[in-house]
Amino acid sequence: MNYQSLEDGLAVMEELSFALTGKWQRTVSDAAAFTQVIAAVNTSSRDDVTIILNGSFAAESVMFTGGAAKTIALRGEGANRTITNSGDAEIFTVPAGITLVLDNNLVLDSNKKKAWLVNVMGGTLVMKDGSTLRRSGSVGVYIGNGNFTMSGGTISRNTASGYGGGVYVSSIGYFGKIGGTIDATNSARYGRVAYVMSGNKKRDSAAGPGVTLDSRIPGQPWE
Repeated sequence: MNYQSLEDGLAVMEELSFALTGKWQRTVSDAAAFTQVIAAVNTSSRDDVTIILNGSFAAESVMFTGGAAKTIALRGEGANRTITNSGDAEIFTVPAGITLVLDNNLVLDSNKKKAWLVNVMGGTLVMKDGSTLRRSGSVGVYIGNGNFTMSGGTISRNTASGYGGGVYVSSIGYFGKIGGTIDATNSARYGRVAYVMSGNKKRDSAAGPGVTLDSRIPGQPWE
């Protein structure tokens, strides 16, 4: 093969290697690079991906491609890195098969948009220490037919007009809080911290020891 430059050759080699299975890691610093990496993740068979942010930027909604089991971890490098919502929908939608891990030095900021920060629809969301979800003009995390385990991090300054400022749990969603903070800066008409929909029976799942809905009663707000 003849490449116009060494960079072109390395780019092609990297693209080919991404078609393999196993772990893959990439560092991005702006929205364009982030969009390219997400597109690659959605078409790749890699099942363990880490995206490292070394810059802050604004991005539109990201919809991961579900199906085969895949873990995607995001974290900032060296200091807090912020993804600010520049669209009108949630920043991330997590479908079945996808586990999205929000890790250290990562901030998702909805910029007061009337949209959830993360929409868990069949997949799994994990928040770890050093991650932050903030400033949604609606619910911070919406758990539809999916799972959310919060072992660390902070959910703050989200404003829902109805149910669940920090977290809304549907009748078939699962929320396990074993750490982290959903603080009093969240607001909602019912349940500024979280709201568990009536009929939810997943208070004690097999997600791990100590992972429960903290004995809250479905259909009642967490204040």
